[in-house]
Amino acid sequence: QHNGELIAQNKIEIGMTTEMCQFSWGTPWDISKTTTSSVTKEVWFYNWKYNLHFEKGILVKIKH
Repeated sequence: QHNGELIAQNKIEIGMTTEMCQFSWGTPWDISKTTTSSVTKEVWFYNWKYNLHFEKGILVKIKH
């Protein structure tokens, strides 16, 4: 329920899934993906201001 309220307000927070973030902020203009033997990391780019960092599909860092 908490995450649903955040999505309705176009907000995100650490711990959200990639799907939740896409529902909240829409599709990023670019995605960079790195895969190692133990983890898949993604960085989603939104405009020139925000980057969302995911590990194993979970938001771990918001950079702005």
